[in-house]
Amino acid sequence: MFSILALELDGPIIRAAVLKQTVRGIRVIECLESSRPSEGESLTAEELEMLISRIDKCPRSLVVVTPQVEMVEITMEAKRVEKMKPYQIREAVRWEAEPYSTLPAAECLSGFEIGHLMEKNETGVWVTMLPQEDYQELKRVTAEAGLRLKRVYPPDLCFSEAAAHWNTELEQIAVNIGHESIRFALMLNGESIAYRMVPAGIEAIQGYLDGDRVDKNMVDAVRDVLAAWDGRHKVIVTSGCGALDRMVNGFFRREFGVKVEPLHIPAEISENAAVFANAVGAGLRELYFGTSWKTPGITDAADLAKLIRESIHIYPLVAAAVVIAFFFGHYFWINHQINVVEQETIVLTRQRDHLKTLDEEQKKLEKERNLLSTKFDFLTNDADAALNEKQILFNTLGACAPWDLQLKEVKSAQVDTKGKKTKGAAATASNLWDISGTSGSTASIHNYVAAIHKKDWCESIQLVSIKLSSSKTRTDEEIEPSSSYDFILKLKVKNS
Repeated sequence: MFSILALELDGPIIRAAVLKQTVRGIRVIECLESSRPSEGESLTAEELEMLISRIDKCPRSLVVVTPQVEMVEITMEAKRVEKMKPYQIREAVRWEAEPYSTLPAAECLSGFEIGHLMEKNETGVWVTMLPQEDYQELKRVTAEAGLRLKRVYPPDLCFSEAAAHWNTELEQIAVNIGHESIRFALMLNGESIAYRMVPAGIEAIQGYLDGDRVDKNMVDAVRDVLAAWDGRHKVIVTSGCGALDRMVNGFFRREFGVKVEPLHIPAEISENAAVFANAVGAGLRELYFGTSWKTPGITDAADLAKLIRESIHIYPLVAAAVVIAFFFGHYFWINHQINVVEQETIVLTRQRDHLKTLDEEQKKLEKERNLLSTKFDFLTNDADAALNEKQILFNTLGACAPWDLQLKEVKSAQVDTKGKKTKGAAATASNLWDISGTSGSTASIHNYVAAIHKKDWCESIQLVSIKLSSSKTRTDEEIEPSSSYDFILKLKVKNS
C-alpha cells in the first residue's frame, strides 16, 4: 500500500508523521518531534537525515507543512471556475491574489482550493503562494536527504482536514495552537468554510495564564473570531502543541465560555497524536484519492493536462509510433510463440513415441504374463478339468445318437435371471447347452432324448422344437423324395 512522510515546521520544533494507506483505511504509523538547532533558519539536509534515521522503514515521498506558505481568499465567477482546468485556475488565481498578498505573483508558485458558493454566482477560492526560490531550496535539501518532495501545504488547510477526518461533529471550530500562531477553521458537515489566524502562539497563552505577560490584543482577537462564528453553540476541537494541555483548554472554556474537546487522532505509538494534526492533515490530503485534495499544495511539477494540451501537434506521430510498435511487437511475439510451440511439439512428439514404445512393450509383457499364468493354472489348478468334462459330454452326445439322427450343432448357452441369453465369457462357463440336428423319424429323436436323460451328469433335457422338412435324394435310377425332422434340444448339465 501507499505511505507518506509528512513534516511540519513550527518555529523551534519540527514534527514528523508517517501515514499509510491500507485496506482498512489510512493509519498513522509513527509520530515524532525534535527541536531545531536554530529557529528561523532554513531546513538542512542534516536535520532531515537525523530525523528520518529515527523512523523505521521511512517512506521516501514527502510533504511539508510550513507557515511560509501564504494563504489568501479571493472570489471568482462560479461559471468561469467550472469551465477552467486545474492548471488554468492555478495560473489565474496567482495573479488575482497578488493585490491581497505580500508576495509578488511573478516569483511565486501557487495552489488553490475551491470554497463554498457565495452570492451573485460567485465562489470563494483560497489561494496558497510560496516563493519559487524557497520551494527550490526546500526541494534541493530534501533530495540531498534522499527524499522526494511532493507538495508544500499551509497549516490552515491541514489541521482542519485532520479534524474533519477524525471528528464527527457536524458543526465545529477547529483550533490549532502552535508556537507562533493560533489558527481557526469553521467547519460545517466536514468541510471548512472559513479560516482565521491570530499571530500569537502557546507562549502568549501561557504568559496570560501565568499573569506575567497579559496580551489583551490576543484575547480580544480570539474572542472576536469565536463571536463571529457563534462559538458558544459549537464544539471547539483543539490540536497542535496546546491540545493536550489542560490549562490551555481551560483558558478557552473560562475566558470564552465554549465547549472544548481535544482532537483525538489514533496512532500506533501514542493514544493521541493531536499535536501532529498539521502533519497528519497534509498526509491525509496526499493519500486521498482525487486531485482536488492536492490542489492547495505547492509544487513545480508540470500539470499533465497542460503537457498534453501543449504537445497536441505530436499526437499523430505518437499514434503512428504506437501502432507501428504494436504491430512489430505483435509480430515478434507471434514468432516467439511459434518457436516455443515448435520446441514443445518436438519434445511432446518424442514423449509420445516413447510412450507408444512403452505401451507396446507393456502389451507384449501382458500377453506373456497371461500365457504363463494360464500355463501355471493348467499345471497347478487342474485347469484341464473343464476341457475333459466337455470332451466327455461331446463323446456321450455322439454315442447316444441313433443311426438316422445327425447332430448339426452343440453350443453353450447362458440364461440370466430375466430369461435372456448372454454371450462371451459368461456363456463359455455355462452348464446350459443348445443341441440342434436332424433325424429321419420322431421316434429316434425321443429315444435320443431318453438316452441322454438317463446319464448321471444330465439334470434336465427339453425338446424345444421339432419341424418336418422335405428333401430329394438321388438314387442310381431316379430322384426320390424324402422327409426328415429338424429339432432343437435344451440340455442342462449338473454342476460338478
